[in-house]
Amino acid sequence: MLKIIYQENHTSQIWIDVNTCVYSDRIEFNYNSLKGLIDPEILENLAAMQKSVLYEAAGSEEFWNSKVDIALPQRDKEMISQGKRDGSKSG
Repeated sequence: MLKIIYQENHTSQIWIDVNTCVYSDRIEFNYNSLKGLIDPEILENLAAMQKSVLYEAAGSEEFWNSKVDIALPQRDKEMISQGKRDGSKSG
């Protein structure tokens, strides 16, 4: 079994990068971001949502023919709403 021990990215213009590796028996993904830029809890929530979607996609053929509805954490919904309010003020 292969396992990534160390990885370093040098794309300063990207705030978050999701790397995905497909092995013969599994898919491995990891999130890379600038230290301190994104709250670790947000990264954990993103990874949990991605994992949930992947499990659903792998277990249901109907998944591929329907709209994907991802339940966001309340904190994320509030941030999106705030961003929309702030954006409408600047326009």
